Amino acid sequence: MNTGIIVGVAHKVIVIANGGSCNSTVEIAREFGCLLVGKPERTGETGKAWGIREASGEIIALVDSDNQLDHHYWLEQVTAPFHDPEIAGSEPLEYAYRRNDAPLTSYCTLMGMNDPLCYSLNNYNHFNAITGRWNGLGVSSTPGDSSRA
Repeated sequence: MNTGIIVGVAHKVIVIANGGSCNSTVEIAREFGCLLVGKPERTGETGKAWGIREASGEIIALVDSDNQLDHHYWLEQVTAPFHDPEIAGSEPLEYAYRRNDAPLTSYCTLMGMNDPLCYSLNNYNHFNAITGRWNGLGVSSTPGDSSRA
């Protein structure tokens, strides 16, 4: 974690729902003044519920321990859609592809899903490099735009 991650977002409170990590998560979180919640026996999903309960802002960004934040302005980018009062949620259109990722990670990134059955059912939730669409359900990626539907 570095200070560049949170540049550009006003009134931020970072809540770390720690599920018993054995790395330096707790020390880093304390160094940056984050609010730590949770207990070692909690799972990641339960930890999210604890974190949401403790959050006090209007926008909650859920970031898992296996997520890679590809640039320093990621939080500003994912919160930008909320300038429109009609927006209730935001998620990336596509996963970030990195040539040095493991083969399975690259496969899931390019497919836009982590389960091949989703491809067969036309039910994937990120941009798919095979179809050139972000889903198979005919839902556009932005209002009035069906170019990636």
